[in-house]
Amino acid sequence: MRHLPLLEREAALREVLPARGPAWCLAEPLDGSLDRILEVLAEHELEGLIAKRVDSRWYDGRRTRDWRKHKLRRRSEYLVAAWLPATDRQPETLLVRDGAGGLAGQVTIGPGVPEASELRNAIAERFEAPTRRKGPRRLRPGLVVTVDAHGPVGQPLRDPILRAWRTAQ
Repeated sequence: MRHLPLLEREAALREVLPARGPAWCLAEPLDGSLDRILEVLAEHELEGLIAKRVDSRWYDGRRTRDWRKHKLRRRSEYLVAAWLPATDRQPETLLVRDGAGGLAGQVTIGPGVPEASELRNAIAERFEAPTRRKGPRRLRPGLVVTVDAHGPVGQPLRDPILRAWRTAQ
C-alpha cells in the first residue's frame, strides 16, 4: 500500500476501519487557503498541521517535500523564578512562572539565545541564598523572558524556545 498515492491509501483504510475509534480518527481533508486554515487552528490554540500532497507516496524513514509541517507557536512573557545549571545530561535551564505566579514550565538557555552572557550575568545578580547544594537556584524577581511555545494559554509550556529576555521595570 505504501506505493499508492495518499488518497488511495486513505480510501483503502476507510473500507476496513470506521472513521473514529478508541485511539484513532481518520482525518478529513481541509478546504481553504493555508493562511485561513492556520488562522482557524491558532484560534483554537492547536499546534499546527501536517500538509500532505494528495498524490504523495509513503517513503519509509525519509522526509520529502510532499509532507510539510506547519507549527504554530504562541509568544508570551514569563517571570524567571529559578535557574538550573547545566549537567552532563541536561542543558542550563530557567524555571518560569506565568503572570498569576503559577509554574509555567522550563526553558533552556541554548546556543542561539540572544546576549547569553549578559543573561547569565543578570541571573547571577539575582541569586537568593542557596538552601541546598544541588537543584534549582531561586532568583529574586526582576528577570523576564520571551518564549515561543506550543499549547494552549494556561497550560505547561511545550517545546519552548527562549527568544529574548529583559529586566523588569
